[in-house]
Amino acid sequence: MNRIFYLLACLPMLVVSCQGPPSTDSKQPDLVYSHGELHAYSFKESTLKPGTVLVKTGSGETFSGQFTSDGLVLTAAPWDANWSVEQTTSPTEHGGTGIHLGMRQADNEWTELSQAERPADLITPVRPMIYQAEGPMWENDLIGFRTYWDQRNGFDIFGKRQAGLVMHSVGVEENYHDLQDWGMDVLKVGNSLGAGAVALKTGNSIYPIGDRMKETFEVLDEGPLMSKLVLTYEDTAGVEPHFSLKREITIYAGISGFHNRITVEGVPAGTEVLTGVVNLHADTFHTHQSNDAFAMYTYGPQAELDMGLGIAVVADSGEVTGFGNIQTFDSEITDTYYLALGLHADLSTNFWVMAVWEGGHAPFPSLAEFPESWANLDN
Repeated sequence: MNRIFYLLACLPMLVVSCQGPPSTDSKQPDLVYSHGELHAYSFKESTLKPGTVLVKTGSGETFSGQFTSDGLVLTAAPWDANWSVEQTTSPTEHGGTGIHLGMRQADNEWTELSQAERPADLITPVRPMIYQAEGPMWENDLIGFRTYWDQRNGFDIFGKRQAGLVMHSVGVEENYHDLQDWGMDVLKVGNSLGAGAVALKTGNSIYPIGDRMKETFEVLDEGPLMSKLVLTYEDTAGVEPHFSLKREITIYAGISGFHNRITVEGVPAGTEVLTGVVNLHADTFHTHQSNDAFAMYTYGPQAELDMGLGIAVVADSGEVTGFGNIQTFDSEITDTYYLALGLHADLSTNFWVMAVWEGGHAPFPSLAEFPESWANLDN
């Protein structure tokens, strides 16, 4: 039994409503993509709705799957011709992935938001924090992440010592910079891109994206196998240069990282997307190419408490236009090993951010083993 299948088997099975027959799809679906043990299928003319679904085997056994906002069924095993999938009317339960954005209220309690627009004057960090842990967070059973929802726009890593979802409580009554039972903030980001934040590059000029006048957050999916959020950065008040950017972030159960789809508007021809990893505590980077994937990564005692940490950005080889140290440019962004990505005709690009932490509950791979983390991921 694989890791994700075991995780789902431990989740409570949802009860199919007795108020009429459930929506059922049993035709052979089309495989859209696979990420390791996870498989996404398209059912023609499906009547399913986003959320947790029940997959029923030919022998009558059931396990949790997920129907996504993209109209796909996610399962933790390859589809069998004798299987069917049923819609449930129970509230969506999620145990393998999650998203959290908490906003402070007048009584200092936190309210969870599924969508929000960042206040236009929230440019520099403020205390007390408006947003729990300073911005949106996303996690799975292996690892967690957050973004600073202000001009810094850095991406940070939460190492996890347990598989359960914990981001809803991070920073509420504790200091996540100290080691907790669940784990801790393991990365020093500073003015870097941290773990996979992005900027835009035109010629020799680099433009951060955290200073857009309108920035929004929205949860698109949240479930046992996958959660997806979208962040938008829009130029609505003449911020130079004039561009807008949309970032879709998808985190999957059992995969120690997250997928990104970047789409931009209003950029000149030849514009590239820069992503990368912080090098405050790393003095070298590695590259790895296998099949059609190119990765740039750091590895070593670069986490807080001098623990081992591996961070990688992985993209299709054909989209990579360069890599190196961002110090070679005159930029507000510092201390970053960057990976430059070209844009498709629709002004989009895709990449993965991967992270493994020595202090986590999952086995910590060696330097030679780290590339295996992304060996079976589609982009």
